[in-house]
Amino acid sequence: MKFMVEALRIAEHGRFTCMPNPMVGCVIVKNNHIVGSGAHLKAGEHHAEINALIEAGALACGADVYLTLEPCSHFGRTPPCVDALIAASVKSVHIAISDPNPLVAGKGITKLHQAGISVFLGECAQEAYELNKVFFYYITHKKPFVIVKWAMSLDGKIARNRNDALHRNNWITSESARAHAHNLRAQVGAIMVGENTVRLDDPELTVRYGMGDGLYTLPRPIVLTVEGNLAHNSKLFAAGRNTLVMTSHKACPNFLAMLDKNNIEHCFVSSDNNFLSLPEILDKLGSLGISSVLVEGGSQLLTSFFNAGLVNKIYTYMAPKIIGGADSLSPIMGNNFLQKHGEFYVKPKEIVQLGPDICFVSETSLTPAMYDDFIATCKESRKCLVV
Repeated sequence: MKFMVEALRIAEHGRFTCMPNPMVGCVIVKNNHIVGSGAHLKAGEHHAEINALIEAGALACGADVYLTLEPCSHFGRTPPCVDALIAASVKSVHIAISDPNPLVAGKGITKLHQAGISVFLGECAQEAYELNKVFFYYITHKKPFVIVKWAMSLDGKIARNRNDALHRNNWITSESARAHAHNLRAQVGAIMVGENTVRLDDPELTVRYGMGDGLYTLPRPIVLTVEGNLAHNSKLFAAGRNTLVMTSHKACPNFLAMLDKNNIEHCFVSSDNNFLSLPEILDKLGSLGISSVLVEGGSQLLTSFFNAGLVNKIYTYMAPKIIGGADSLSPIMGNNFLQKHGEFYVKPKEIVQLGPDICFVSETSLTPAMYDDFIATCKESRKCLVV
């Protein structure tokens, strides 16, 4: 057990850098001592097994391997890790969970068996599932895991009114809460906002608050706008931001010309009643290899995602203050939500104290809480083969 726990700890080294690949940790043990360890740090670079084998060297022969995810058995950006384990003549491989990727999905385990290597499956399975819940959702649904977040007052208000732009001297939550939110940003593939947020707040959508360069993969800004009536000098349209604009065929020609002139990638999405199709947006993002998206829009975009039933996880930052006001905005607005959902229950995950504020983390029913539930879902939909 202790060696698998260590492998899970090492896997965390890739949390901010390995997207869209899963976090994987590997520990090689001989005579009850760790002789090699490694994590997968970046897509296209060595996987955890290879890094651990390099460190172990000749000591890998006859050793026991503890691996948080089934070794890959196919050629991708790197050769199959299962072949490297077999070539190293390891004695046994302890695997926390099998890989739901149809390209792997039991093939790595089968290959180890065929090579006469003992395989033990299931140690710390729930912990390994929690580690890569985002990846598992993405690989089985072909679209990003959706996280929404908002900051609000004790009375549930996110702004005084629709024209209340958030400025640095007017934050709802404390710097501790904002630092936590930026840490969250560093763990996702993209950050999404709607046109109202761009127009009112002119956000940067960068990662700051102590996250040094190179310690994370910069999340891609995503802007949703039906008609493109946005200021051309918005921060998100600056050179080098790699912003993706998702718009409709109703978009203003001048706006589209500005995007072309500044080499800003954009794509067209179908729209209805001045709303872009969110399912279509997520399908497009999934095809681009974006495994997770953080929705930071205002109440209109947040409400749209809930109404469409597309939210996986929620981060609610709450400050001990009262805003009040009949015109003040709540994160979820409109009667349509109540008519469609009634009371919407979530699964609490944790409560984090952040200075004077708290962050309430929860998941929706869209995300299986337990690994066994995930396995059952995969088998029912035949999305992958799980051994």
